[in-house]
Amino acid sequence: VTGLAFSADGQWLYSASNDQTVGCARAEDGVEDVKRIWKHPAGVAGMVLSDDGTVGLTYAADNTVRVWDPATPRITATMTGVAGRVTGIALSADKRRALVVATVEDKTGAALPAPSNIQKNAKPQAGKEAAQETKQTGQQTVAQFFDVATGKEIPDSRLSGAGLLWSGCFVASERVLTVGGNAARLWDTAKRETLMSFQPHGEVATVDFSPNGEQLLTGSWDTTAKLWDVATARPLRKLPLEHRGPINAALFSPNGEELLTVSDDATAIIWDAAKLTVKQQVGLGGERLRAGVWLPNGTQVAIAGNDTIARIFDTATGALVHELAGHDAPITSIAVSGDGRWLATGCEDNKIRLWDAQTGEARGELTGHTASVTSVDLSPDGARVVTGSADTTAKIW
Repeated sequence: VTGLAFSADGQWLYSASNDQTVGCARAEDGVEDVKRIWKHPAGVAGMVLSDDGTVGLTYAADNTVRVWDPATPRITATMTGVAGRVTGIALSADKRRALVVATVEDKTGAALPAPSNIQKNAKPQAGKEAAQETKQTGQQTVAQFFDVATGKEIPDSRLSGAGLLWSGCFVASERVLTVGGNAARLWDTAKRETLMSFQPHGEVATVDFSPNGEQLLTGSWDTTAKLWDVATARPLRKLPLEHRGPINAALFSPNGEELLTVSDDATAIIWDAAKLTVKQQVGLGGERLRAGVWLPNGTQVAIAGNDTIARIFDTATGALVHELAGHDAPITSIAVSGDGRWLATGCEDNKIRLWDAQTGEARGELTGHTASVTSVDLSPDGARVVTGSADTTAKIW
């Protein structure tokens, strides 16, 4: 599974896959509507759906970007003139423009091996090798803009010369955010100029907006975390170097007054967001930490990692509140329901476990995946769980 998107009314779930299709299944029971399948001649590498569900965009292993009418479904346009191998796509809010990020071949004809899925827990060296290869071969990546109605490239609109690009998204009518290598950039598409550059950083593994949307928190595999001012396009501050390993999660608290960073060095740190001082430090006693989440009450965090146990800590005292034991392998992901009642953990034992966040008691086990569970999330009301797995499937429970 390479992409997921809900319909505007939340009743249908679209899933893109290497099986050469975008399927459409009823969210309530997972029953697929075979009449709404988007069929491709090659594996589908990525998909986006407009907010109102009336326009779809895909790119496949045949390096073709297609525009879809999801209701029919039929292809309404095909992008012509893509500069290289496609690595990312995006759709503007008004559905008039498509962003295509592509790797341009060098003089030898060799293309840069850009990742189709950036694994959160991949080794940091992988990104460095890709960046080095780009420098050595002189390969470039480019962001192109296409007219959704005609499939033709919009003249004089390309963004290039920004080093490695993997993907991008529209953030306003004339602004685009691109991500690649060790940098994120905000562009003025009319002027084709960079407004802000979130760098230098090592490989950025995690990013989170403050509750008021004014700041951005990034965590990197270079062991650092930084705060950025979204309005002025400048870095505000770098968190003190407390971590000794790659940072896998960096999150604002619900009220924005505290920060949480989770690292391979087996520690999770609670920070004062204003002073950038350490308020509490907790951990797993030597085992790598891979995931973390704030509970909605803002007074507790849940963390998990390689020791197979998820733990809930009090952020004010650092005291252990609950241990959630039951998995038989490293925990890869953790999520909390919007009301704070439920926690869900995904694991390399192929299972998802549900927990009562108030008592720490196990409430259920979801089995059905045949490989490691790589991601998990809970619906806001806690009624459903969605999971992704290395077995190439996504499931709704």
